[in-house]
Amino acid sequence: MAELEDRNGDKKGNNDVKVVTVDIGGNDVLRLLQSSSCVPVATDACFVLAGTILTTFAGNFDFILDELRTAAGPDTTMIVMTYYNSLVAAPPCPLNFLAPLGDVILEGEPGVSVGLNDLIRLIAVSHDAQVADTYGRLSPTDILPDCVHANDDGYEIIADQFKDAFKDQ
Repeated sequence: MAELEDRNGDKKGNNDVKVVTVDIGGNDVLRLLQSSSCVPVATDACFVLAGTILTTFAGNFDFILDELRTAAGPDTTMIVMTYYNSLVAAPPCPLNFLAPLGDVILEGEPGVSVGLNDLIRLIAVSHDAQVADTYGRLSPTDILPDCVHANDDGYEIIADQFKDAFKDQ
């Protein structure tokens, strides 16, 4: 915050921060994989826990983007990232069977629930932030067998989404 305020507040135009990128929230929902109410089978308690996690995330994300926007100023481009479903990773990912749950947590269910990515998109708009939408862009072979992280090809796809979001602003 201080760096943004200092650099964008000085009289050196070539010193201003031009782009702020934000990629947070994935580890919040990964906590669901550590819950016995979600693994090996998602129960009603899993969805209650997911709702609590998403509500907390929404408040925190809104606060963070508000603070960043204030510090960066209205002329700084902010780009936030939605999440790909890493549970679709190619074998030997042992969590492939949870990929449908990952889709619901990330994208919600129409008319029933809101997912993490829905919140990211909605809150981004209220802070004049662009969205690098990675959901559905990575194939199973773009994700490491750890069932969480992208491989080099996956990160190239993610970087392209950030580039597209920057061009669209």
